[in-house]
Amino acid sequence: MHVRKQITRMGFTLIEVIVASSIVTILILGAMSCFRAAIESQKIVDERMENMQKARMVMQMIVDDLRQCVPMVGESEFSGMSRMLGSIEADNLDFATANSRPIQAGESLFHEVSYFVNPGAVEGMYTLFRRRDRHPDAEPLSGGAMEPLVGGLRFLKFEYYDGLDWYDDWGATESIQVEEDSLLAPSNMSGLPWAVRVTISIGKEPSPEEMAAMVSSGGFDASDYERPAILQTIVKLPDQPTENLSSDVETPSLPEGGDP
Repeated sequence: MHVRKQITRMGFTLIEVIVASSIVTILILGAMSCFRAAIESQKIVDERMENMQKARMVMQMIVDDLRQCVPMVGESEFSGMSRMLGSIEADNLDFATANSRPIQAGESLFHEVSYFVNPGAVEGMYTLFRRRDRHPDAEPLSGGAMEPLVGGLRFLKFEYYDGLDWYDDWGATESIQVEEDSLLAPSNMSGLPWAVRVTISIGKEPSPEEMAAMVSSGGFDASDYERPAILQTIVKLPDQPTENLSSDVETPSLPEGGDP
C-alpha cells in the first residue's frame, strides 16, 4: 500500500508579498500625508494667531494714545498725512497725548507722538515706528526718540472725521490744497478731528535665517506671507461730540481671498 504524503505549503507567494507590500506602502503614505497636512494646518493657525496678537498690541497702543490726545504746540495742532510707500498705504500721524507719566524733573505732562512706516532691510518689507518726544516745543514734528514697534507691516491707514465727513488727511499737510480766494478753509485744516479710524494689517515677520536668504536672493516674496491680520477701529477723541459716530468697534477680518 502506498501512502500519499500531503505536502503543506508554508509562506507566501511572490505575488502575495508584492500585493501586501503595496497595501502597506499606500497606508503609510496616506498616514504621512495626513500628518503633514495636520502640521501645516497648525502652522497656519499659529502664524495667524501670532499676527493677530501683534496687530492687537499695536492697535491698543495707538488707541491709548489717541484717547488722551491734546493739541500740539505750534501752528499744527494735529497732523495726519495720507502716504503711499511703494504699493502700500503707509500714512503718517502726528499729535500730542497725555498718555504718559513724567519720569524726570522738568518733563511735560504730555508728549508728542508720531506713527510712521519705513522700509525694512529687504525690499517689500515694512516696519511701523513710533516717535515720542517728552519735551514738546514749537517744532512738534521733529525731535524725540524713535522705536520700531513691529515688522511685517502690510498697510497702515488713518482716516479723520469732522462730524460730517471722513478725510484722508488732517491739518496743514502738503496733500491738502486750499484756494487762495477761499473765504472758508476746509474743516480738516485745523483743530482736532472728532474721531480717527485706524486700519492696520500685519503679517509674518521673517526670521533672521529667512531674512538672510531674502537678502541673498534679492527680495521679498509676498506669496510666502499671505496670512496677515487686519484690524480696524474708530477712536473718539477727548471732549468731542458722539453724535453720528458709531461706538469703538474692533473688526478683525481676513485679506481678500483668505480662508474663513
